[in-house]
Order: sequence, then C-alpha cells, then structure tokens
Amino acid sequence: MTRQLLFLIVTGCAVAPTVRDGVVERRAEAEAFVTIAGYRGPLIAIYDQPGGISPAWRGDTAVYVVPASGIMRIAVAEPMRGTRVSLVESGASHRPIAIFGTCDEEPLVAAPDLTQACWLDFWVGGTGIPDHIVAVVTRASSLDADYYRATFVYDSVVHGGNGRAVRKR
Repeated sequence: MTRQLLFLIVTGCAVAPTVRDGVVERRAEAEAFVTIAGYRGPLIAIYDQPGGISPAWRGDTAVYVVPASGIMRIAVAEPMRGTRVSLVESGASHRPIAIFGTCDEEPLVAAPDLTQACWLDFWVGGTGIPDHIVAVVTRASSLDADYYRATFVYDSVVHGGNGRAVRKR
C-alpha cells in the first residue's frame, strides 16, 4: 500500500508531456547546442518547423548538433522561457562556450581569443515565423564581422531578407 501511494504522489508531480498532432513530445528542462570545433557565426534555432530535426535526449536536456550553416529548423515547440541553454564545442575537449546576455558585455571583449557567444539584443516581430532564438558565436577579435553576418543571415532566414534585422554593432 505504501509503495502504491508513493508512486501516485511521485507520478502526480511529474510534468505531463505535450501531445501535438497525436505525437507525444517531451518538455526540455534544458537545451544544449553542440557546435563544430572553431565555429564562428550565427546560431539560429527556429522551432515548430514541419520536417525539422528532433533533439537527441540526455536526461531532460534536448541536445542539438549545430550544422555548419548555424541554422536549425527544429520540429518541436520552443521550450518554456527560462529554460537553461548551453553551448558546447565538439571535439576532444567538449569545452563549454560562455554565453553572454548581449554582444556588448565587457567579459566578451576581455577574452579576445576565446570562442564565446552572445544573444542578439534586438527583436523584429510581425513575420508570423514560429518562435526562435538567435545568438552570435564569435571571438572578441572578430565580433563586429560575426555580429553583422549573424544579423544578415537572421534577416534572410527569418524575415525574408527585407533588411529590417541587419545591424552593425
């Protein structure tokens, strides 16, 4: 009797999976994006895309391998706001890449030869595109060029190339 009661209490606290179009989807507690070693440029994840990639799972973490283009069309819905996101460089080291809130933060500039990432600090809405995230994977020494390239790709992929999202730092 005690085991059954404990089982009911524990399972009653679990987060129910999402069912969409008859397919059960898991909710990610965290997301990890794995880049190729030495990658610099945009990281654009567009969620809820028919025919998009599905995550590999490590526990409650959705893992995505970032292609050379930096653009991922992801089949599942965007995770809830506040979901932990990490970025890891592939290869022997599997070195975590520091992520900063904006591309203007001082720590990003303080380590000129270290690969880091920053979230783009602007939003251009009104496209009807499903939710997405955009970051710049860069080194401080090439931040301006990588930032411009990331905004150009973002504008092309998400906004149809109308130029509203292209920015220089």
